[in-house]
Amino acid sequence: MILSFMFLFSSCESERLMREKVFGLSFEQKSIKLSGKGTEMYLQWQLHPQKGLKALLAFNPMNNSLDFFDLEKKELIKSYFFEEEGPNGVGQPSSFYFQDEEHIYFENARFLLISNLKGIVKKRIRIWQQNTSADSLANDINPIHIPSYFPFYIDSITAEMYYARTAYIDRQMFINYDENSKIIGKLNWNTEKAIDIPIYLPDFYLNKKEYFGTAYNPQLCLWADKLIINYQTSSKIFIYNSSGKQKREYDLPSSYTSNQLKGVPISAREDFTKINQNLSRGTEFYPLHHDKSNGIFYRFH
Repeated sequence: MILSFMFLFSSCESERLMREKVFGLSFEQKSIKLSGKGTEMYLQWQLHPQKGLKALLAFNPMNNSLDFFDLEKKELIKSYFFEEEGPNGVGQPSSFYFQDEEHIYFENARFLLISNLKGIVKKRIRIWQQNTSADSLANDINPIHIPSYFPFYIDSITAEMYYARTAYIDRQMFINYDENSKIIGKLNWNTEKAIDIPIYLPDFYLNKKEYFGTAYNPQLCLWADKLIINYQTSSKIFIYNSSGKQKREYDLPSSYTSNQLKGVPISAREDFTKINQNLSRGTEFYPLHHDKSNGIFYRFH
């Protein structure tokens, strides 16, 4: 696996600058040789919040383990294993978020959970399974609909979780999706209440002549009181405050690929092969990550 890092902008400039300049652009490449059961199926990569670029972690769904890698030594450091069933079972997670050793968040088909590295589940919240209709959600006592295989982020201070409101615009929903469709939700882990945030798809996804399949997924990153969103098919990033206001837009172009992927014609939205080929052969920007220890952001590309 080759990890390409694009360092976007510093997070340690003074408050007076309001963090509005993009500067200090540089590139670095690191690689890790992966081997062992399930390594080809890792769920999303994440920086260690305290160690930054020195440590990278991912969840191995074959072993139900959280694997830690040393980026300097370019090797696996340690694996922590989790039960699948029972009172401390995390099921088969589709997403995770590592905050610290006592707060590891997992999502499976039915629950959100908090565990620690010892594998003790501290809390679980029931959520709806995928593809639940809007009418069914409205009748539920706790209508939290969080898509699988999508990274979410936790604000450690407010105990709030930010997530995509919908995984992607499926073939049937496409006709009804418009600029008024909210795409981000926020869940408070203390109150177990969820709300939608008034954040919407950017203009390049509202072209009804094109279809992008799963690439409608917004990708999230938290930074202080800012919510940063980017998309797989575009080099642009969008910055909001935590309530969905004060949008700023930056274009951080790549030197390696196109900076905006075109979708397939809308007439081909039933053609899964064509849709997936278009995505796999085109531009692919991954979520931004904040490296607190070095005061920078990076993204896989």
